[in-house]
Amino acid sequence: MEAWEAAYGTGRAQAARTREAFAYCRRVLVAAEGLEFYLASALLPARKRPFTWALYGFARYTDEIVDTTRYTRQHRAARFEAWTGAVDDALRSGDSSHPVLHALMRTLERWDIPVCHVREYLASQEMDLRVTEYATYADLRVFIERASLSFGRQMLPVLEPLDRVLAGRGGDAMSEAMQLTNIVRDVREDCGLGRVYLPQEDLSAFGVSHRDLSGTRVTPQMRAVVRKQVGRARELLVVAELQEAALPPSSRPAVRAVHSIYRGLLGKVEMRDFDVFTSRVRLGAVRKAAIGSSALAERFAGRFAGRRTAAVAAAA
Repeated sequence: MEAWEAAYGTGRAQAARTREAFAYCRRVLVAAEGLEFYLASALLPARKRPFTWALYGFARYTDEIVDTTRYTRQHRAARFEAWTGAVDDALRSGDSSHPVLHALMRTLERWDIPVCHVREYLASQEMDLRVTEYATYADLRVFIERASLSFGRQMLPVLEPLDRVLAGRGGDAMSEAMQLTNIVRDVREDCGLGRVYLPQEDLSAFGVSHRDLSGTRVTPQMRAVVRKQVGRARELLVVAELQEAALPPSSRPAVRAVHSIYRGLLGKVEMRDFDVFTSRVRLGAVRKAAIGSSALAERFAGRFAGRRTAAVAAAA
């Protein structure tokens, strides 16, 4: 019996339903190219993993409704409205027949996660349907807080922080750094959806137009705009390292792996002289394996040290 099954004391049929709901979220995560996040979640203790799948699965499932290119903007808005209604119903009743929402409800319940963070994430996706550009970085931060910081704040209780204030500050910085990195990686894809997340004040300062971003020629000015965002993300990553010390040993390898992944992505952008326009920046399989192996070794070393400490205490 899984730890979450024992915690709920549910019947066999209900436990099977919940198990399948978490597995469904895991499939959503992997299908949405969330392999890096899935590998990081595998570094958490087994009792925490399904809940991370549920949170990320909900975020990705919602994001796919808004970002898909298969439907018109009007159709996406209608689908999002229906999905928002289903989420509201689930939050009111505490359950849903939809596997993603069933898993989400069990996660909110188990970790006492404030529903305001879920609503903030939905608000960010609603912004994506109607806002196509941001005048200043301060304006962009409103979106980032709703989209990325709200997700990080949902994750925080699952990580069981030793110091919630310090972990929260570091987690917010990491969430913002991740969002900025993804904005940089997806410039061309977002242009295809009619969105420009790079602040207009930065584009104007370097003399870059929307037409430049969707063109085929990469100019020094375009590279300079990207360099500015990478610099912001690098500064945020320094603050994010505060989070590691505020987490228990069981959560540190997974968080450290995410930090390493995003530092690696920013490094790839820098190695390409800030050209994110000709192809999407990705980490290679070898680099991912190295990050995963390092974090896995840290996790097992921590478990061994914990058992040794317990054994010494018992023998004393």
